[in-house]
Amino acid sequence: MRLSPPSWRVLFYVVVIILIIINIGLLISIIQKSKANKQYTFTELLNHIEKRDAAFYNAPAPEVDLVDFQGRRWNLSSLAGDVIILKFTRFLSTELPSLIYLEHLWGRLRNYGLKIFFIYPTKRSNPWSLSERVNMFHLPVIMDDSTLVDSFNAMMNDTIIIGRDSKIKFKHNQAPDSTIYHQVVRFLEESGGIEKGNISSEDLLSNLKKISYQNMENGKIENLRDMIRGKTAFINLFISKCFGCPVGDRIKMMKETAGKCNDNEGEVFFLFGRGNEPQLIVEYAERNQLFGENIKLGIIQESEELSSEEYYSLFDFELNPRLFIVNKEGKLLFTETGKNQRKINLAYLLTALK
Repeated sequence: MRLSPPSWRVLFYVVVIILIIINIGLLISIIQKSKANKQYTFTELLNHIEKRDAAFYNAPAPEVDLVDFQGRRWNLSSLAGDVIILKFTRFLSTELPSLIYLEHLWGRLRNYGLKIFFIYPTKRSNPWSLSERVNMFHLPVIMDDSTLVDSFNAMMNDTIIIGRDSKIKFKHNQAPDSTIYHQVVRFLEESGGIEKGNISSEDLLSNLKKISYQNMENGKIENLRDMIRGKTAFINLFISKCFGCPVGDRIKMMKETAGKCNDNEGEVFFLFGRGNEPQLIVEYAERNQLFGENIKLGIIQESEELSSEEYYSLFDFELNPRLFIVNKEGKLLFTETGKNQRKINLAYLLTALK
């Protein structure tokens, strides 16, 4: 049976209407997903996290004892007045960058009442991961038989922050390092505050020159003061290797800059903070092709010349890595901050070689 022309027109219009309805539905779905995946500013992100975890905020912290790997004891109630971070971890390789970041954060803010404890579950964990890595850190490693996990309803990779009033202020799984930093500063500033005196360029340069690092190519300990003498140095300080940081463009720029350093006139340094494992840094460097001419890769070592306060002062906890440029005359030309990092591009870097 053949359809008459009017019937074809009706069928055609019906199909068009159906397609329009489907496309409208798809458009609405895309808009909803876009809103759900919106990029938050730091303030918006903190507010978003607070709303999501509202049930945990301002709840009194459980009354529990903390016993570390060496048998030392703390009670949470005895730490009232301090801001406390509890980080639940198995010390896996993928967790180490965040743990190293937290240790550096503690080193910078410990004098303002910051306490950090790593919580290690003794059940369902491999003992070797603790015995191999616990000595990497100065922070207490608490042995937990599930008491803390149950008391805080916590999972591995949870970060919990307890305020000076002994109430839970923050609870998040796999929280970004920068988010933890902003939260900690916020809670410290709410009562007591943090001195924000800027470190002079002379002091920063002096501290840089005191750095000793283990060269990842030959294993030797080298002093940065000797390595930068008479040349332009582009010094990139990493707290740790960073899985989520947008460092690809920075590394590309630095390698291009190294390629322009003729006649030993310049050197690019990729230096990682204390506590990083050499094997993991070498693997990270090979993956990102950090080995090359006019490039030095190393892990900063503890030394008597560089004090802890001087060492921690070199890091900006919103920047990983942080760039310093020292010219051939030994003067500090550039110190990266959140305000000037947009200046960093290949053209700007090459002007330092002139």
